[in-house]
Parts: sequence; structure tokens; C-alpha cells
Amino acid sequence: GGTVKRWEQIATFIGTGKTPEQVLRKTKEMTAQLNDGTAPKKPSIIKQGDAKPLAQGEKKKEPEAPPEENVWTKAQQKEFEEALKAHKGYKEKDKWDKIAAMVEGKTKKQCMLRYKRLAELNAKR
Repeated sequence: GGTVKRWEQIATFIGTGKTPEQVLRKTKEMTAQLNDGTAPKKPSIIKQGDAKPLAQGEKKKEPEAPPEENVWTKAQQKEFEEALKAHKGYKEKDKWDKIAAMVEGKTKKQCMLRYKRLAELNAKR
């Protein structure tokens, strides 16, 4: 099953210049790693950009990796939300230190920036 020429479409969509065969081989390799437990422990973050087919002879620019502080896993977001709830009425100046201590891999500054960003997004609604 599947779309005719799906690996060609996928290779074009991701825009790395890899052949359909290379994309298929890597997909099988990653699937095998997931199935046998040898996949990397760090979660992958996949973002869909403005994917478009490349013109003939055009090379895709390597995207800049997002700064790590801007990447939040679902688990970190959940920990962040729980930490905010736990310290809702807390007024001491170490509030953000305590919140950050409850969010694995995030600093006080990252938690504060996350809160500010989410508050700004919520205000736009």
C-alpha cells in the first residue's frame, strides 16, 4: 500500500538532497533502532517548515538548528505546568529556581522565558 512514488515525494519534501533510496534506508534503520531499543535517548524534534520541491540544480540550505532553550518536549511542558501550579501562590524571590528544579533540563531563565512567551500568546487570543 501507499502512494505511488511516496519515497520520491518524501525525499523532495524533506529537501535534504538525499535520494529516495537513502531516505528509505535511513527510515528502515531508525525503525529497527526503535524496535530493538538502540534508538538515541534524546527525543527528536521534528518541525515541518515551508517545504517545497527544489528547482533543478538547486541545493537546499541547511536549516539553522533552533536554540536548545526553545525546544521543549511534551514531558518538559507537563513538568513546567505542574511546577507552575505547585508554586502558584509562592511569593519568594527563589520561585523560578524552584520551578526550574522541577523541569528536567531547563534553567531558571528558560522557564521564565517560556512563561513570558506563553503569556504573550495567551494574551493575543
